[in-house]
Amino acid sequence: MRTVLRSLLPVTAALGLGLLFASCGGDVRIASNSFCDGIEQPSEDGVDAPFDGDGDGYFDGANDGCADYYEETDCDDNDAAINPGATEVQCDGDDNDCNADTLEAEDSDGDGILACTDCDDNDATETAEQDVDFDEDGSDACFDCDDSDPTNYPGNEEVCDNRDNDCSGVADDGVECFTDYSGTWAVTPAVSYACAFNSVTINVGALTVTDAGSVIVFAGVGGSQPGAMNGTRDGDTFTTTNFISSGGGGCDETYDLSGTFLSMSEFTATLNATFTGGAACYDCTNQSWSIIGSR
Repeated sequence: MRTVLRSLLPVTAALGLGLLFASCGGDVRIASNSFCDGIEQPSEDGVDAPFDGDGDGYFDGANDGCADYYEETDCDDNDAAINPGATEVQCDGDDNDCNADTLEAEDSDGDGILACTDCDDNDATETAEQDVDFDEDGSDACFDCDDSDPTNYPGNEEVCDNRDNDCSGVADDGVECFTDYSGTWAVTPAVSYACAFNSVTINVGALTVTDAGSVIVFAGVGGSQPGAMNGTRDGDTFTTTNFISSGGGGCDETYDLSGTFLSMSEFTATLNATFTGGAACYDCTNQSWSIIGSR
């Protein structure tokens, strides 16, 4: 019995190897014996057939042999609709004709934005683009009245903030605004100045605002100048002043603050410090600072 088994082993092994090569031999021959060279090799069903994966008649441009032998090659050998002989399809995002120089669409107004995404390709001054949302508020630039501010977009609720939140064309329309700018406002950049042997010290890192409508007061936080500047408010603009008298013969100080509330949380203003009294003011010189208030 052992003799019979020993004699059958070579036959079985040979049969197994034969079946193995029969099952994958074709693939092995194609992989090892096919070349993209314009010649039909014995392993190929047609000239360079293994290198035209999508069957569109153009050979794979990613293969070095095809690229060297053929003048035009396929830039996507997995899609029969894409090849050098295809017509460019406008605005589909694909290089259909395998030519990067072919535009996907016209740019009729010459503003650098193709008709695919230009809101108005007949108006070079209208440069907003479709499917672009710079402020990420869900409304693309073609329809957003202010695509730099996410609080303004069509359909948004209008609130009293001096902005056109709903893109109706009018700020704060349809809402009743009660403006009260009272509170503490941080000042940037902070103002700091000292003169007259530090008898004059100006430090403004924050201002408290008392808003009574037409009357408004800006006061420095802390005990240093400019003190409390009293004045008036007309809508969003304000003008205030504080005069500090030396009592005669000394150096008088005048502090003026004027500016505009841009919203309920921001204002811009100019703070001026004026010194009068000649030599009594020592080294104090007139000063001016541009500041931004926020809360």
